[in-house]
Amino acid sequence: MKKTEAEAAGPLDDREVDSMLAMTRATIFESSPQRAPVGERLQKVLRITRAIPPDITGGLLVMLPPTASDSPRLYRLPKKITVGRGAQATLKIEDPAKKLSSLHFEIRESGSGHLLVDEGSKNGTRINEHRIPTVSHPLSDGDFIHAGGFTFAYLLRS
Repeated sequence: MKKTEAEAAGPLDDREVDSMLAMTRATIFESSPQRAPVGERLQKVLRITRAIPPDITGGLLVMLPPTASDSPRLYRLPKKITVGRGAQATLKIEDPAKKLSSLHFEIRESGSGHLLVDEGSKNGTRINEHRIPTVSHPLSDGDFIHAGGFTFAYLLRS
């Protein structure tokens, strides 16, 4: 079976993320299963960044867990990745609530960073709580991407 581009590029193997997952599971969420405020979550994502081995460079996408009982997922970004719940997405996400569009957004390389494009999703895409139009939007290290009921953090390692 042929792997999708996202599967081939990431997630990182267990050896690379063991320490991150142990730390992240304990720090992304407070003691209750409710989400921590965005400012606190940003600080926690920055802690994840420090736990990533220095030889891992380029763009990374961290899918934050929807509940405290789930683990975060870390993906190396290929030249182009599409995210959604449909079969045509290179990073397919199960979403029983169907808040995530079949093809929700795309991230692609641009110069030394990445651009995000909302693919005309029904519920829109937000970067750091600001809704973006369906044009390309540059990503900055530490940005939160909100799509459907999911939150991702964009990290750029050089």
